[in-house]
Amino acid sequence: MLEPGFLRSYAAVLRRELHSLAVLPQTYVIAAAYVVVSGVFFVSILGRQQLPDLERFYSNLAATLVVLVPIISMRGFAEERATGSLDMMLSWPLSRAATVLAKFSVPVIFSWLLISSSWLYVRILSRYGTVEIGKQAAGVVGLMALSAAFCAVALAVSARSASVAGGAFLAVLVLLSAWSVQYAESWPLGSTLAGLSPARRIEAAEQGVLYASDLAYFLVVVVLGLGLTLALLERQRGVARRQHARRLGVLTAGIAAGALVIGVAGASFAGEIDLTPTQRYTLTPASRNIARAVHAPVVVSAFVDPESGEAVQIRNLYRRYRAAGVNMSLDIVDPDREPGRMKALGVSGYGQLQVRVGDRAEIADHFGEIALTSAIYRAGRTDTRPVCFTTGHGERSIDNGEPDGYSQLAGVLRDIGYEPRTIALAAAGGSAELRPCSLLIVAGGRGLLELDERVLLDDFVRTGGRMLLLSEGGQQEARSMNQILETFGVRVQPGTVEDVASLANDPASVVTVKYPSESPVTKGLSQHGLPTLVVGGQEIVAGGEAAPPDGGGDSVTPLLQTTGDAWVRGANGPSKVRTLAVAIDRSAIIQGGAAERGSPSLFRARIGVVGSVDVGSNRDLARFGNEEFLTSLVQWTATEAEIISASRDPGGVRKIELTAADQDDIVRRAVVFPGLAALVPLPILVRRMRRG
Repeated sequence: MLEPGFLRSYAAVLRRELHSLAVLPQTYVIAAAYVVVSGVFFVSILGRQQLPDLERFYSNLAATLVVLVPIISMRGFAEERATGSLDMMLSWPLSRAATVLAKFSVPVIFSWLLISSSWLYVRILSRYGTVEIGKQAAGVVGLMALSAAFCAVALAVSARSASVAGGAFLAVLVLLSAWSVQYAESWPLGSTLAGLSPARRIEAAEQGVLYASDLAYFLVVVVLGLGLTLALLERQRGVARRQHARRLGVLTAGIAAGALVIGVAGASFAGEIDLTPTQRYTLTPASRNIARAVHAPVVVSAFVDPESGEAVQIRNLYRRYRAAGVNMSLDIVDPDREPGRMKALGVSGYGQLQVRVGDRAEIADHFGEIALTSAIYRAGRTDTRPVCFTTGHGERSIDNGEPDGYSQLAGVLRDIGYEPRTIALAAAGGSAELRPCSLLIVAGGRGLLELDERVLLDDFVRTGGRMLLLSEGGQQEARSMNQILETFGVRVQPGTVEDVASLANDPASVVTVKYPSESPVTKGLSQHGLPTLVVGGQEIVAGGEAAPPDGGGDSVTPLLQTTGDAWVRGANGPSKVRTLAVAIDRSAIIQGGAAERGSPSLFRARIGVVGSVDVGSNRDLARFGNEEFLTSLVQWTATEAEIISASRDPGGVRKIELTAADQDDIVRRAVVFPGLAALVPLPILVRRMRRG
């Protein structure tokens, strides 16, 4: 309960402080400087991004509070001590707690009034485009919570400062240090320290989401700051040193216990309030259901610069899953600092995620709810992922340990979580055996496919099936492969490709270091300069009039190419660049039926084509970068379709077009007029002060 006279003491001190604030000329100078600086931020950011949105503006404005709040908070006790009136004030028969709370309330009210000027910019933006009011409101609430926490810290500094300037400088240093902790990711316990930075705690609010843990964090800082201020003022009463130390210890323990309770409560209640119009920062039901169905902890490793905008994006995405009750942890890894770890985890570059559930891991190529939910789904499954090798047409066998066999490749696939098995398409039950295959590999072979086999493979591809085709190579035409590829406008040409870049005395053993695309399959090989050996390869050409019968879109990406001095043995054509491997990606969105409640599904039929079967043979798999190339191609091809129902209407705002006249009008409304309005009372106050 409040002690007797608490409210009366609070009201008396608050009236005194507000009156003194209102009659000081410095108040209006500070207000004018603030609105001019914030207006300049607004105009410059709007000019660069041309969006009716204040997200970037809020992030810049938050940094200015590090300097503004100490300036307006030093009147609390530092100015009283500098003028000699602090002892007299402390001798008044007033509640000490009420005095501290009133002294805290005044800078909070002043800073909140300044922050509320942001609504002027919302009003200006609404003249030129549609503004997401809820998102802007969340940003204002975040700034208000931040300023309240800063006021409490600055007031504690003010309680022991002998001068206004010295106290303000010290408070700026304290707040700046706390703000800069966000860059401590590479330190020991860096992630924990960075999470304590107030800069991290307003990132979500700037995007339109308020988290209970963030609000609890700012409340803890306020409680600690006010408690410390009260403890520091106790010594001012003239209490004996030993008695003061005992009181300070008890008070500190009480504050720490209260802060711990508040912090634990806020962390355990991972609620969120998404104020964006389309709720785009709230997990979809599909993501929640999939993530909650995973019983093991989800460990996400993001490979990105910890200080980049992408790092902010993945941190906020991670918080959405945590707010939905998902047992997830996040580790942001700087690829420049830990390239060895990146390579060990099978990540090829910036902007990728490794999602680990138990002992299984999946790679997501980009940041986003769809990609992360899909990776969680794949990594969290308990069923096996069979990779099926066809037999019956002279293909290489996974049971053959001879140099031309594929037993080593089968072992490598088992190591990365697949189950190699053989399948005879023409045999009874071939359709049932093909259906569960994550990937179908046709490893060479010269026999033609029967009509039933072609129909079976066509249905497999049309329903999102995945295939990897490796040509037998040599001079003969790859007729069986071309039977499969004819609907994709891709063809394997007869004849062996030879190149000047080859093994000694064997121009048909092409050593290629030319990776012409940014495909995830070859990105790691390209970055590390690893060549790939293609023995007796055949050229793959794309084009022609063939088109998918369902009207889906095809993308043919070259993976391996020769130098410009390659030729085909026995052909009279010119020397030129020859393509030895491609990736085909056919995507189509199909509306679901009543059982799926009409949810759309993404069928992505991926096909990898390599002009040589010897790339994966026991003799050549371990040479150069062949194993990395083939396993990367297997993983890319076998990756399941992303769960596109794990997405919302992206919402957002559209760009606006501002003329020169519009820009001049915005400068007047956002900078000139508010600055002059803040200075209107100044001449009157100066005149009254001169009169005494």
